Amino acid sequence: MTAQRRRGPYVSRCTRGEGRRRRAGGRRIAVIAAALLVLAACTPGSAHPQADGDWVLVSGHVPAGPIEIVAGYEPTLTVHGREVSGHAGCNQFGTAEGDDPDDGDGGGDDGAWPTEFFSTMMACDPPEVMAQEALFLEGLSHITDVRTDAEELVLTGPDTELRFAPASG
Repeated sequence: MTAQRRRGPYVSRCTRGEGRRRRAGGRRIAVIAAALLVLAACTPGSAHPQADGDWVLVSGHVPAGPIEIVAGYEPTLTVHGREVSGHAGCNQFGTAEGDDPDDGDGGGDDGAWPTEFFSTMMACDPPEVMAQEALFLEGLSHITDVRTDAEELVLTGPDTELRFAPASG
């Protein structure tokens, strides 16, 4: 006769199934936690959280000279974490995909301002708007420092300064 393991009356099919469900529930929690960590890693960090919001250019100069702001065509800037976008006066612009401050140079996430932007390419009248836009986009590519308070956002770099006020409404 083959020896059978006898389980006591305290072990039932129901109890064994509950144990499996508890283990499966623990696995589900681990999978969910891992998924949340992956999502958090993919979410843009807040390099300059104090700069988050909508801004309008009030003055600026770049290595090529001062930016003459054309009334009604003022460049705007929207900052959300590492995502920067806006309207340069005529065309829309935004951070270029893959412009990551942790670019493998060993410097890690140093909170650097993005320096590569995409832009739509429409021509606009008057010609002063196109000149303003070219200088503004050039200036954005030179930014190395970000300062802000509730009243003003100031982006600076070599021979570059862009001053913004909060956008209303």
